Amino acid sequence: MQSTETLSRISRYLMLRTSHLNNIGLLEGKMGISLFFFHYSAYSKNKLYKQFAEELLNEIYSEIHTNSPLYFDTGLSGIAWGIEYLVRNNFVTGDTNMVLNDLDNKILEWDVRYIKDCSLEKGLTGLAHYVISRCSGNPNRQIPDTYIQDLIVSYQASAPAGTSKDRIIANLTAILHHKQVDFDTDFFDKIILNTKIPQRNIFTDKRPLGILNNGYAGIGLKMMQSV
Repeated sequence: MQSTETLSRISRYLMLRTSHLNNIGLLEGKMGISLFFFHYSAYSKNKLYKQFAEELLNEIYSEIHTNSPLYFDTGLSGIAWGIEYLVRNNFVTGDTNMVLNDLDNKILEWDVRYIKDCSLEKGLTGLAHYVISRCSGNPNRQIPDTYIQDLIVSYQASAPAGTSKDRIIANLTAILHHKQVDFDTDFFDKIILNTKIPQRNIFTDKRPLGILNNGYAGIGLKMMQSV
């Protein structure tokens, strides 16, 4: 009962404050909050929250401009991943090759040969997850082989060793050779899993609205994941 009441309070809190949020990204902004509301609509069986989630998507598209960042946490590559996530999980319908065409073209201006940052938030790891999401199960993928090859080379040279690096390289290589790759949400699920739910003082003005840094959307997603 306590988690149900807390989720309801989180949803009301986010509905009051999200439209004033300047960040439109997946991990820190409106895109991640939209994901929360799509999940919460299914969880609560209340279509009102789906309508709000769809309104957020419209706001995100209206707020995208030529100078929007490309980063995974706050920018276009994370937004594109989020749209793919919503379509793959049947929260929305649409042809992502058409919906994301302009975003793809803008993101592809990001020359991976010169990126040294390997972080999920602003570097090669986030870009790799974007590419995998756009290419997995997509016979008409719009990302050229040359771009994927450059990404593999840069990622191999810069990313620290580990199982996540091996998995990402394996998926990108499989895509390069036109092999089937599953849409990967493991990294996103781990972010939610590692979100900390405070035992008290959940509601404070200092808490971020989004997913990262134990934000309201992250706490809400974890609560639903834990049920």
